[in-house]
Amino acid sequence: PRARRQLKVGVGALVLVLVLVVAAVVAVNVLNSRRTPEKEVATYLGLIADGHAQAANEMVDPGVASSKGVLLTDEALSAATSRITSINVEDADVDRGDDTVRITATFRLDGEKLEHTFSLRREDRDYGLLDNWTIEDSLVDKVKLSSTAFDSLTIGGQDVSLDKIDSVGTIDTKEAHYETEQYVYPGLYDIAAGSSRSKYLSPDKTSLRVESSDSSSNRSSGNSSDRSSDSSSDQTVTVEGEPTQDLKDLVLNKVKQETTDCTTVPTNTDSECPPAVQSTHLSKMEVSTEATDVTIDSPPTGFTSSKIVVTTTGTSSTGAVTPRPERSSFTFSGDIEWTEGQEEPTVTVQRAMNSY
Repeated sequence: PRARRQLKVGVGALVLVLVLVVAAVVAVNVLNSRRTPEKEVATYLGLIADGHAQAANEMVDPGVASSKGVLLTDEALSAATSRITSINVEDADVDRGDDTVRITATFRLDGEKLEHTFSLRREDRDYGLLDNWTIEDSLVDKVKLSSTAFDSLTIGGQDVSLDKIDSVGTIDTKEAHYETEQYVYPGLYDIAAGSSRSKYLSPDKTSLRVESSDSSSNRSSGNSSDRSSDSSSDQTVTVEGEPTQDLKDLVLNKVKQETTDCTTVPTNTDSECPPAVQSTHLSKMEVSTEATDVTIDSPPTGFTSSKIVVTTTGTSSTGAVTPRPERSSFTFSGDIEWTEGQEEPTVTVQRAMNSY
């Protein structure tokens, strides 16, 4: 009887050990089923779809300098008018000994189907049993913003500064040029004028569309501090300014002031005034028709006024005596100069041109 009791205890202990081993194996398998490469990709894409940019950054480091990651924030991604939806991650055939795997995921952006292939690397297993996978390439795209009108833009509700680049054009017609590079998660983002020029200029483009190009092999891993070498997915967006009514009013008021100056002694002899009024022997000068509108160039660095008519009496600048009133028609043109960081531009009337 004693031997039988010992045998029963021994068998019971062995059965218990076997049950615990089986339970442990099952538990490990269950846990590893939640730690697959597919789950890792699905979790990452889910964060982006829900507007959680900061959590996505922590999960997969975009490897972007802070100055180029202004739009990699919850505020910017949440403000996107459209984010990725309908996420589907393909099943991967992964052997236990595989250290790397590539997985293709599909998703939609604004109704369009897109896909991206991710590279993942197996890390050391927790406790030697639990799988760990790391996504090696983030889903951010580089966007180059360019403008000759704006030194800052508001994208996704965030103010993005543009750096001043060397002037372009001829010596006589140099124009300021501004650029920046930013990295952005896929989505549709509103574009608005930066705070410094929003009163006088509106952007000619009102939305930015960022897609994920399927070129993960060309993307750097999250260990890089600057991804400026990436070029396969570059997108250049040029945003120019269109004059607002406030700018037209500002220029028109300057033209009207110049018209007054050119029909008033002694400023009527200034070089930008029409020849018909540049005389010190005129007995009378009056404006018959004042400018009612201005045409602003694109980009908004110059302007031309509508027709102005001035009536003069007396001796003209050429010495001709005109006892009867003489009518002269002309237009004013000039420059609009934008100073970095300054809201209101400097408007200068440069010349008068005869108008027939």
